[in-house]
Amino acid sequence: MLLDVFNGSAFNVIALTDAINRMPFKPSRIGEMGLFDSRGVTTTSVMVEEKDGVLSLIPTKARGGIPSAHAAEERTVRNFVIPHLPLDATVRADEIQNVRAFGSQDELQGIAQVVNDKIASMRQSHEVTLEYHRLGAIKGLVLDSDGAPVAWPVALAGDKGYRADWIDEYLMQLGIRPVIPSKENEDRDARAGPGQLDARPIQAGL
Repeated sequence: MLLDVFNGSAFNVIALTDAINRMPFKPSRIGEMGLFDSRGVTTTSVMVEEKDGVLSLIPTKARGGIPSAHAAEERTVRNFVIPHLPLDATVRADEIQNVRAFGSQDELQGIAQVVNDKIASMRQSHEVTLEYHRLGAIKGLVLDSDGAPVAWPVALAGDKGYRADWIDEYLMQLGIRPVIPSKENEDRDARAGPGQLDARPIQAGL
């Protein structure tokens, strides 16, 4: 029984008949669809290798003639830094001392229940953040809570078939370091310059 401090004297009591815990809506449809496969890693970055397959129409030729040459497949490696999503909570003394437990008439708040409630609330925040990132992945751009890109590569490695000045310039404008070897007929020293764009030793180290 609770004191009726609003409609009566300090000696009157009212009954607590029910308690409602209003939980905010948490989108989870994308996660439920199983479009993304989660795998744990022990590093702070991951690399994704891509190989472009080649399909071409083969022209007919006379028997005994020179066959057409099959084009080589190009390979690209993308490096992604794994985002860190820390979340902290504190249990204060005034959240426990002299506080009635939620949904109870005469039971005091316990520290274990407060900790469990905070962990459950933090888990909900993590889950909705992952759902938000899944939506960004489908749209092609994963954003942080402030609207800034999250999963953004720091370097892009590729075969020398991707070597071009405009590719280097475009990647540098995006803040991505191109790790693409120079072609055999290029001046590697002239290309490296202040940005060290050639990066053959770096690619070899990968």
